[in-house]
This record gives sequence, C-alpha cells and structure tokens, in this order.
Amino acid sequence: MNPDKNISEEKLSEQLQRLLISIEASGRAVLPRSNDVLLKSIVDAAARIFGAAAASILLVNEEEEALEFKVAFGPSDQDLVGTKFP
Repeated sequence: MNPDKNISEEKLSEQLQRLLISIEASGRAVLPRSNDVLLKSIVDAAARIFGAAAASILLVNEEEEALEFKVAFGPSDQDLVGTKFP
C-alpha cells in the first residue's frame, strides 16, 4: 500500500470526525425543522457533489413492507416521491 495514501486517508478520517463532532455539538440549531427537508438537502448536496443528473433516497416502509421514494432530485423528482416498491 502507498504510505502517502494512508496518511491522506488518516487525515481525511480525522477531519471528518472533527466535522461530525462539530455538527453534533451545534445541536438542533443547524438541523432543518423536518426530516423531509433534511433528506432533500442531503440528496441535493450529493447530486451536486457527484455531478449527478438525478438522485434519490428511498426508505423502508415497514407497515407496507415496501421501499418508498421519500425525496428525489432531477427531472422526475416530484413524480417519484411517494412511489413504493414491494
């Protein structure tokens, strides 16, 4: 394994841990008022970071034993939200 790669991965891991601790410490003040708003911001950010044309988050609906589109980003985003797969 390349030693430089290990060092950069270690530094990245440390930075990520510090970031997560900072976010946790800041508490609910930085969190959106609803889970859907938070999920939407995650999907939007992920799509921008990766240059994706579309992105979505599906959650398990345990009552209906199905996957459900909770949020989506892209051309068909509103058509997908609420769609379920058994």
